[in-house]
Amino acid sequence: MSKQLTSQQGALFLEYQEKWRKIALSTEPIDKEKAKVAVKSAYTLIGEPQPEVLIFDSPYAAGLALDKLLYETGFSELKYNDMLDRLWDKLFTYLTHAPEDKEDPKLWHLTHHIHDLVTSHMWELDSSFGIGNIYIPEEFEAGNVQPDTACCEANWFDFCISELNYQHDSNHWEIYEAILKNCGWIASYQEVCIVCERPCKILFDNQFNLHAEGEAAIEFIDGFKLYAHHGVRFEPD
Repeated sequence: MSKQLTSQQGALFLEYQEKWRKIALSTEPIDKEKAKVAVKSAYTLIGEPQPEVLIFDSPYAAGLALDKLLYETGFSELKYNDMLDRLWDKLFTYLTHAPEDKEDPKLWHLTHHIHDLVTSHMWELDSSFGIGNIYIPEEFEAGNVQPDTACCEANWFDFCISELNYQHDSNHWEIYEAILKNCGWIASYQEVCIVCERPCKILFDNQFNLHAEGEAAIEFIDGFKLYAHHGVRFEPD
């Protein structure tokens, strides 16, 4: 197969890119039952016992709960790697001979920047209260695979599978797709899997930087929010 897409294929790929941008930046509440089914199916696929799935209204709420849960009961790390990384690694092997890499750089920039700003704001909130009772999973940090960041490459997976007829494990792809469509941020352990709600608001400028005038640039349903001006976080007066 040619290493380059035809002009017609390139135009069609842009439709897939837009589809997955909308999924990554959706502000619709997650369907909790679909999220639980997707997570449990994913654990089965990677050979792990099904966990208890705990859903929180924001990453901040999840961090507060995790600190208490880890202190009271403790959780074991998944073998080898976290759940999303293992799903991604297995799926990517089907596309090693794809014609070219089509990651969405603008979406990658925005989603990773969101993770960076949100987690730094979580740390600062905890420090300002002087209570030290938050645990931020490594998976929440920028640079890790999460449902929103994974959409940067899911567009390419989807295109290669749907339009170029690439060989793949259909069950594996359906489970991975269900995770990305139905879950916010995830922290996976042997005993439990933490799933966060999506933001109820995400605002950004034409350079794909978090940005809003006179309101929060990103906000969750429990009121956790942050303000940003062209990608730079600030505290309002």
